[in-house]
Amino acid sequence: MPPAATEPGYAPKCYPVLHLLDGDWHFPYVTALVQQLSTVTSLGVCPEMIVVDIPHPYPTRGLTPTHSTKRWDGAEDRTLNSSGGGEKFLEFLEAEPLPYIDAKYPTVPYRLLMGHSLGGLTVINTLATKPKARQYYTATSRIEDLSEARQKIAELQRASRKP
Repeated sequence: MPPAATEPGYAPKCYPVLHLLDGDWHFPYVTALVQQLSTVTSLGVCPEMIVVDIPHPYPTRGLTPTHSTKRWDGAEDRTLNSSGGGEKFLEFLEAEPLPYIDAKYPTVPYRLLMGHSLGGLTVINTLATKPKARQYYTATSRIEDLSEARQKIAELQRASRKP
């Protein structure tokens, strides 16, 4: 919860919600960044918001949209045997924790999804398959092949222009 949420005021404040995938790794610096960017010292370049840590104990299973046992470079990798559960994980998020957060905390219907690495893949997949599920998406990752990334971005841009 933002610090201002506990301040007395004339009307209760409500906040956008940032759903942070792999939050167990990224929560400390993302919350610090949001706090800094939403304060007077940063001229309020982003609103105060609720940051929700969404850890995943098995990221290969829950944060991959399709099953594959091959890495980005084409090499076989047996640690990928459990991949492909991304759709079920997204269904779980929509059905359980997200309604709970809206019921328990003062939220506004403005949702952000942020992820890094496989979490970033989940963000891009959600944007491509369910673009209206959130209003804002942030995917951060190391890019191994810039031409492939450009191709994916071009596909998303073309898809967003369709009526």
